[in-house]
Amino acid sequence: SLVALPHYEANQGINVTIMLFPPGRELDKSMIPMLHWQGGLFGRGTTNLVLRNQLSDALKALDRELEVVGDIQRSLLPPQLPAICAQHFISAGVSARCGSRQASAGSAPQRTRRSATPKMRATRIGLV
Repeated sequence: SLVALPHYEANQGINVTIMLFPPGRELDKSMIPMLHWQGGLFGRGTTNLVLRNQLSDALKALDRELEVVGDIQRSLLPPQLPAICAQHFISAGVSARCGSRQASAGSAPQRTRRSATPKMRATRIGLV
């Protein structure tokens, strides 16, 4: 005897489970619902495996694309960051100069009068 159990997804047949029994052996008809249920589980498992493989392929393609984007971005960066010779940092009314001259050991520190509004010089800053 032969049992064919179709599997449907969105009202379309996607798989068929076929079982053949040797001559003289009869199938208990009460087993058909269980066989159909098991076939549905097998069909769902197969569909999930296919979807997992498709997702894995899509994620690998996305990783390759992101690597290409990263390579392009790295190629646009300068080989070294530009040197910043002077910069003003203003915080709570205190300003400091980067790379300012140090007073020599024998000389007294020089005081300069600062205006109420500090002047900012334009500098090039590279941020990564």
